[in-house]
Amino acid sequence: MILAWLSVLSVGAQETSLDRLKPSAIPEARRWPGQPPELVAILGRARKHTGDVHHALRIAFSPDGKRLAASYVEVASDGTVGSGVCLWAFDGAEPKERRPIVEPGSPGAFTPDGSGFVLCAPDGVSLWDVTGDAPTRRTSLPAGKEGAAYTADVSPDGKSLAVAHFGVGGIGVVRLWDLAGFEARERAVLRGHEHYMTGVRFSPDGKCLASSSRDGTVRLWDRSGRPIVSVRRPTM
Repeated sequence: MILAWLSVLSVGAQETSLDRLKPSAIPEARRWPGQPPELVAILGRARKHTGDVHHALRIAFSPDGKRLAASYVEVASDGTVGSGVCLWAFDGAEPKERRPIVEPGSPGAFTPDGSGFVLCAPDGVSLWDVTGDAPTRRTSLPAGKEGAAYTADVSPDGKSLAVAHFGVGGIGVVRLWDLAGFEARERAVLRGHEHYMTGVRFSPDGKCLASSSRDGTVRLWDRSGRPIVSVRRPTM
């Protein structure tokens, strides 16, 4: 069903053939080097809200599959560079556009019920209520000395938030937060990686957290933030 929706976005509501998602079917003028054609098609729908969209950076679906977020970077005619996040709701047969979050940042994660959205940005993360037509900022969590927020994940039960930060001096960290709705309280700062962070994800049962870094390691932590194990990429 999701692929069908993407097909509608790429070629118009009257056409639903999945063949239309093939790279060769997307007009050259609507592609950007290295970008999947499905994502290019979706971001084309953002043009009414923005200037010239040049890069599609990240996408995220809500766990229930009813909401989609896609970040973009645009360059205005005067050379000003801006970015934001476009939102869609899948409430019926076709996706419905919601007002975008016109702030620098990229999708971190949705809450399990899809009502909340985590925006990662250079100055930290913010929690947004995306249940209405226009997203509403509810909470801001400044990056502080930990550097820009790169990516984030919310635990399956919605009670924990993990944010991967670039850190200071190229040494990334993960900040672990307790969540209660849109309220957050810092639980721990996870240190141990020796380079920038590249990812963070909770396990399906929410009992452990995995973090990855450009230092070549993946580290596992328990829910309280205690380290479990660190593994390094094997020699290929």
